[in-house]
Amino acid sequence: MSHATVHLVMSTIGRPQSLSRLLESLTRQSVPVFITLVEQAESQVSRPLLEPWLEQGCAEYLHEPVIRGLSRGRNTGMRQLRGDIIAFPDDDCWYEPGLLAEVVRRLDAAQPAGSGRPGTPLDGLSVRQTTASGEPSHLRWLDRPALVTPRLVPRTVNSSTLFLRSAAVRATGLFDEELGAGAGTPFGAGEETDYVTRFIRHGFTLAYQPDLSVHQDEWRDARTAAVRSKVRAYNRGFGRVLRRHGQFTDFGYWVARSCAGLGVAAARGDRPGAAHQWDQLAGRVSGFVRPLKPR
Repeated sequence: MSHATVHLVMSTIGRPQSLSRLLESLTRQSVPVFITLVEQAESQVSRPLLEPWLEQGCAEYLHEPVIRGLSRGRNTGMRQLRGDIIAFPDDDCWYEPGLLAEVVRRLDAAQPAGSGRPGTPLDGLSVRQTTASGEPSHLRWLDRPALVTPRLVPRTVNSSTLFLRSAAVRATGLFDEELGAGAGTPFGAGEETDYVTRFIRHGFTLAYQPDLSVHQDEWRDARTAAVRSKVRAYNRGFGRVLRRHGQFTDFGYWVARSCAGLGVAAARGDRPGAAHQWDQLAGRVSGFVRPLKPR
């Protein structure tokens, strides 16, 4: 077994109840971890939860009450990488026992034939995201293992499911701060899609292995006005990334998929389902057609 350290870079807006669940799950891992927690809340409400880790020299706490945005928080935490493998857990996700040891083992295994560099270790691994009961969460996850390509990113990657080698992270750079929750822009997600697309285009190999999972609750089922607004914001970010990377064919596919879903829901008389499909479609188109700014 490798003696790799996993550096967990987290940004929080002050949700100690959720964060405590994640930290508790880390006590059931068998590989060393280092935690960087960037708190963007005005109060330092999460710091007491991190004290045992701070006392052991296994964590750092950064209070940035002026900073807003998930990508900005992660970038602050990435200024100094402290491990061999970098992960970006959301403050409301959690790990099943033994997950990190298995991730390390698989990253050290040889890449399969057909990959960019067969016989050499992987540069990164993405797993599936599920609820506590094992149901898929947040995405329509691909059911089979795959080497991730830009086209497959939307079905194989969420930020909390990524485990990347630190050398590859250094080469890829920081998250785009225009994208992501709390960024103060119309683009409420897409930062991980953009990041992984750049990661792959740098020549790094990312494997998706859905038999492993990170847990996170599903929020889309509520169908409230707040959820509908969030769905639009997330999909504006997605459309923005497709435009940024010139993925015009992929944009056409995802628009067609939304149109088909809208038609099926309407035919069934499923008004909440049709509204969800419409929000996805409107968000994707809006994000794609907005003019790009230079990076």
